[in-house]
Amino acid sequence: MSSYIGKEPVYGVFIMQSATGDGSTTTITLNATAADATQLLVSVGGLLQKPRTAFTLNTLGTTLTFSEAPASGIEIFLVFLGKQLTGPRIEGDAITAQPVLATSPASDDTFLIYDESSSALKKVAYSNVHSGVADMAANTVKVRDAATTGAPSDKVLTSTQILIGDGTGFTAAALSGDVTMANTGVVALNTTGSAIAGNYLDGTMAWTAVEGGAITTEGDYFYNYNTISSNLTTTVETTKAAFVAGPITIADTFTWTIVGELTMI
Repeated sequence: MSSYIGKEPVYGVFIMQSATGDGSTTTITLNATAADATQLLVSVGGLLQKPRTAFTLNTLGTTLTFSEAPASGIEIFLVFLGKQLTGPRIEGDAITAQPVLATSPASDDTFLIYDESSSALKKVAYSNVHSGVADMAANTVKVRDAATTGAPSDKVLTSTQILIGDGTGFTAAALSGDVTMANTGVVALNTTGSAIAGNYLDGTMAWTAVEGGAITTEGDYFYNYNTISSNLTTTVETTKAAFVAGPITIADTFTWTIVGELTMI
């Protein structure tokens, strides 16, 4: 009689499975789930097969694939040295064998990530990866509407509005009534508006600011203020006509220089 010192033996059985080759089939659906190819003892015609070389296991641990199809009529014998108790080993085909998503992920689609804070795998919704990937409302643009860094937000723009920034965010606003812009990009000036008062049209049909007293339109006529309150230089060219209605008073410390001949009415 021999003695034994140690943990009491625990008896069990190994799962076994057999199949027969047909010369063309390379896969076998397993009767149990294995975590890795090394947990299988595989014999083909009495010859042991090298795991991950002669055969591989899919990521689900349910299908064995031979590198070459066993010959027709040859006996295949499998012994499970272990069963899957934890997640399977992730091999290359875990990515490459999957179908391609032809469209953008849905907001409730999930990714698998490793959470460093809890040392665990977790799933995260596509909409939570970044706020910028969620569906946007109609007629909106995405901006960082703040003076600090962070996630962008949606800003609604109605017809003919533009975004105006002031360093703290953005405002969606239309141009004033003095200057308007159509959604085709055409800009129009209201010549009787307050933004035009105090200006005149030069020879190029462009509005130019008048120094030292504004010329204003009212009804069918123009009028100018009779006090010049800034330094003013007027050049009268032979190809242009200039006029001013007097009397004119030049305020103290200011000058009005006229180059050419100016007719005062």
